[in-house]
Amino acid sequence: MTDLFGGGQPPLGGGDSGRSAKVEVRNPVLGLPAARAIQALPMEQRRPLGILLRELSSQCDAQAEASWLARKGIMAAYWRAVATYSKHLARAIDPRSTGSVLRLDVKSDAEVRS
Repeated sequence: MTDLFGGGQPPLGGGDSGRSAKVEVRNPVLGLPAARAIQALPMEQRRPLGILLRELSSQCDAQAEASWLARKGIMAAYWRAVATYSKHLARAIDPRSTGSVLRLDVKSDAEVRS
């Protein structure tokens, strides 16, 4: 009798084995040459950008939720995609940062104009 589940082969789906266990599948950005070049930079140069990208992802998730509640499905999808892209970039730049908010002296548009 044949094995219906692949003859002892690892499963194709998720978990600790199979296709989705590969880092490049979960985060396609990591497969790009530029991502490898970024990872070659010192961590002290990468960490602030990684933190900012995680914050961007969080803000985009909030925008997606607000758009969804306002029944603006296209904009919700857009913001969700931007959140995913920024999270993938953040993980490529700094895989270990916790996403804590970086305190920057950022001026509002009104402050810049005055």
